[in-house]
Amino acid sequence: MVHRRKDAITYFLENDYNHPWCKAICVSDQAVGLISVDLFLGDDRYRAELGYEVSSEYWGRGVATRAVKMAAAAVFAEWDHLERLEAAVDVDNLASQRVVEKAGFKKEGVLRKYYLLKGKPRDAVMFSLLRSDIISS
Repeated sequence: MVHRRKDAITYFLENDYNHPWCKAICVSDQAVGLISVDLFLGDDRYRAELGYEVSSEYWGRGVATRAVKMAAAAVFAEWDHLERLEAAVDVDNLASQRVVEKAGFKKEGVLRKYYLLKGKPRDAVMFSLLRSDIISS
């Protein structure tokens, strides 16, 4: 987890591994985090997964919510084939769950032991935003 602006910048610089869609989250021309979208492949290419990190100095200021809204609008505009954007959020990360809900994502359910965190299986809450959700809003 990124807690300081310096850590966010370092994380971004060290982990931008030719990502198909990865952007810095900036406040006053300063990088304070990153946001990325990973496309699924093959028959699942109509789906993508959203991920983001924001320095703790900027938590609770609406920065992440604005970034998620902007990223969702951008990827739906850029990728005509995209129909579904997903966000899998740790079951205990209530702040991040609020971020994606405020950005228009719908809660779908809990995926048990969905990913590893520090070597231990963790549950995640799955959220989605459909192209039709953006059009109808």
